[in-house]
Amino acid sequence: MKNCPYTDIKIGNGNVKGVIDTGFEISSVTEDLYVNLQSQGLEMLELKFQSTVLVTAFGSMSWGIKKQVYIPLYNDDNCLEHVFLVSGQLLESLLP
Repeated sequence: MKNCPYTDIKIGNGNVKGVIDTGFEISSVTEDLYVNLQSQGLEMLELKFQSTVLVTAFGSMSWGIKKQVYIPLYNDDNCLEHVFLVSGQLLESLLP
């Protein structure tokens, strides 16, 4: 993913570099980032979700999904509450 465009996004008390992937149909965060945001006291609405696995477009990789949550994102003066899937198997911390 080193050739993908990135953007700085403020979440909770810190900034995260997020990969911008306009072809990605879902947004996801690592379980480590989710736990870190919880420990900072960031309020996130957890949505009901049944355990599932996502398979990549090429079918060579799959990710176990643990939760679905609303996370507030900030870029400059803009705030967006966005739904993210939480996985422990992502290569990047954030895929908005």
